Amino acid sequence: MTSRTLTAFPIPTPAAWLALALLALGRIFFLALPDAFIAYPETQAEYNFYKQDLRCQAMQPEAQIIIQGTSRLELLQKLPLFEKRWHTKDRIVNVSQPLNTFWHMNLLLRRNPGLLNATELWIMDVLPAQARVAWGFNEHDALFLRESTLIEKLRIRSAIHRMQALSDLILPLWSHHHSAANWARALRGLTATPQQQLDAILAIDGNRLPDITGARTAFPEDPRLVRKMFAEVLYTPEQPESQVQRVAFRELLSRRPPDTHALLIHLPYREDFATMLVEMGCISSKDEMRRFVEQADGPGVHVEWLENPDTLEFIDDDFAPDGIHATFSGIKKIEKHFAQRYREWVPLPAEEVISAPQP
Repeated sequence: MTSRTLTAFPIPTPAAWLALALLALGRIFFLALPDAFIAYPETQAEYNFYKQDLRCQAMQPEAQIIIQGTSRLELLQKLPLFEKRWHTKDRIVNVSQPLNTFWHMNLLLRRNPGLLNATELWIMDVLPAQARVAWGFNEHDALFLRESTLIEKLRIRSAIHRMQALSDLILPLWSHHHSAANWARALRGLTATPQQQLDAILAIDGNRLPDITGARTAFPEDPRLVRKMFAEVLYTPEQPESQVQRVAFRELLSRRPPDTHALLIHLPYREDFATMLVEMGCISSKDEMRRFVEQADGPGVHVEWLENPDTLEFIDDDFAPDGIHATFSGIKKIEKHFAQRYREWVPLPAEEVISAPQP
């Protein structure tokens, strides 16, 4: 048996050169046009985030009040303040979204750095799942791989997913796995304005998109089973902690302008859902989240952890059937509570003091 010594590197074949050229062109395309696909989401997570992101880009709001919560605050529209401070939609901006985590909140401000410039009150509601790898966030979905920083990728808890994220920096097979139809739409829309992109994403039914696991969310018809599902996916202590989320929480609050009051609030549940959390052993994750969030309490940052619905004068009809979300009557009471906090923390300008009616 004879062996031959390699005296030179093998010359790539034309097919290999073509593959390398396509790889380079693809990488250059995504570096040059990172937002080419944001109006054409592939999952519910992408749809929920980019819809709010494009709203901020298109409107460029100078809001006095920013509401950056979860689905529990999506219906909130305005706060009943003094006559000259009745905030309509042009002065209060609600960028809440379902399953909004600290990482998603921080990303929105990273992509829209001027969003808080004129803000006097910044409201966020908190849930235990926001600091964990849970429903809506898993450290390896396309949105996270596409938008996370290198440091965030290095914080991924799973070694396999960490290597996947780092590999994606070179060959974006996971972060930019788009359908042929969305490739065609993105190429046609390369010159679209933020408003045109917003119009495009608003034309999409986000509920028909799969979640980050590739499945479509199916809610049971029985309200009790819905409550059990929410308890399992949002509060169970078995969900692993996420260092990405915990650091994102600190970075999020570091973006607060000095004159802005931040309110971190945990809203109460209906009694039957609160009882279910106890029965399912979910209290430990809730208590741990409370300790974590309350560390941020200090000048300009206010933490309110409300357990008793009576605090907001809630009755059973103020809760949706799931026992977590508020009905329109409940939202009105939440708005009243936020308005009271606003009046306590933000001084009324001198020219408005004389004419301002009593709340």
